[in-house]
Amino acid sequence: MTAAIHTPGRRVAVMGEAAGLVFTAGIDEAQQLAAAVLASAWPGVEDVVPAEESVGILVDPEAASVAEVLALAACLPIANTTGKPRHHDIDVCFDGPDLSAVAVSAGMAVEDVIASLESAALRVGWLGFMPGFPYLSGLPTQLVSVPRLDRPRVQVPAGAFAIANGYAGIYPEASPGGWNVLGRTGLSMFDPERPSPATLAPGDLVRVRAVESVVSPERRERAPITAGGARRITVLEAGAMTLVQDRGRHGVAHLGVPRAGPADGLRHAVANIAVGNADGCAAVEMTAAGMTVVFGCDAFVALVGDCEMRIDGRPTPPSTTQPVEQGQTVAIGAVRSGLRAYLGIGGGLAVPRRLGSRSSDAVTGIWPGPLQRGDEIDLGMPGRARGRWFAPASERPAVIRLSRGPDGADGAGDLAFGALLRSEWEVAGESNRVGTRLQALGQGARPVGSVATVPSRATVMGAVQLPPDGCPVVLGPDHGTVGGYPVVAVVAGSSLSAAGQLRPGDLVRFEESKAGGQLSVGSVARRSVSGWMAGASGA
Repeated sequence: MTAAIHTPGRRVAVMGEAAGLVFTAGIDEAQQLAAAVLASAWPGVEDVVPAEESVGILVDPEAASVAEVLALAACLPIANTTGKPRHHDIDVCFDGPDLSAVAVSAGMAVEDVIASLESAALRVGWLGFMPGFPYLSGLPTQLVSVPRLDRPRVQVPAGAFAIANGYAGIYPEASPGGWNVLGRTGLSMFDPERPSPATLAPGDLVRVRAVESVVSPERRERAPITAGGARRITVLEAGAMTLVQDRGRHGVAHLGVPRAGPADGLRHAVANIAVGNADGCAAVEMTAAGMTVVFGCDAFVALVGDCEMRIDGRPTPPSTTQPVEQGQTVAIGAVRSGLRAYLGIGGGLAVPRRLGSRSSDAVTGIWPGPLQRGDEIDLGMPGRARGRWFAPASERPAVIRLSRGPDGADGAGDLAFGALLRSEWEVAGESNRVGTRLQALGQGARPVGSVATVPSRATVMGAVQLPPDGCPVVLGPDHGTVGGYPVVAVVAGSSLSAAGQLRPGDLVRFEESKAGGQLSVGSVARRSVSGWMAGASGA
């Protein structure tokens, strides 16, 4: 697949099989073009994400062609729709770990850095990376050239005020991040329960006020989930990272909200189809460890993953749909190979939707988050359960197929793409649903050569980002919606399942994907499931 496409209008680039970029002359044109694409309501367009000098368009590849949508957007006329900006004063306690280093890099005293930020007129260009994260232009001249960190931190605290590559930003929640942290604020940046969830909006003006201290925003502990109907399950043991996942969120990436959804869409779909659900119904994703639940009704269950399931202590055969009776307990053991397993339950998990989805991600705090002991979860009405399925094959070491990304076609990007294919990689321990971090394998092994930092722009699950240290990061379902590290490659749709099963210490090889002829995840999942349960018209 060619990374760049030239049209009579704006320049565009594909980013895998389900996303692409339309490049603009700047922030204002990007905002206007994004509004025009949304107003066009083209079939198959799921998200439109304006950024610094581009608009990202994410599509359902079964409903639309990325190349065709990009060609339409490249020639789309735009209108100037700027309104009157809102003004915000934000208190910041400048005690961040990177403040002194930034001052040295800028040739300034620490107090002069703070004073210059207080006098700056900052403007929200766009929201991205995570929910409510504002990209603020208007930094003092001396701070504009401060780069991102060579290696992003595993966790930046909630409320952190940071700068990088000409912008300031505020982290709404604790998350990985590569910006220089100068201080912190107590401002709540995002609340999904509000009619307008994000505190700031593109075009808003911001003034920073230095203060001695702030109360850092903290994620509130949620109350246990309570069920409202007779069809329910109750969590007895929740495991390490057990999440409810449907297909994920669409239409909110411009607010910085990750899509979420399953890390392994194939096994998730198989688990649903095996119990008679639609393939995108809400199921349980378990990471490394299993869970234990008691059923308040009769139901069919399907466990897809390499782990043991017991019903009232009785082991069940693998790759088969199992009936569960009211009052019985289902216990699932540790995942033995791979990282994740999926439990489909007839009718699906009916937790309330937030921003259009029942899914939880690992960083934003959108309810309900990881399941906890005592949670009661309603189930939907069941369909007709199937009998058994063929377990998706696993390769060891894992082989992940790649297409070239928007930064992998020319010059240093071409060399970096080739280096990805030639090397063998090991999954680093700090990997998670946000991204799988890789390190070069073997004594004396070298990471990929660096590629110039790019303007912040939309990203997609499976994008292979290349930070300046040359160690690639494969973005997962909870990735930031916007990022500024170059994307030299994108995981092919046929390999996303394998990428979602990588665990720390696993070995990985990359191969270049051959375009065409690939079945969708839903098609592969339906072909993997066979037979019908006798008398299984519902449970």
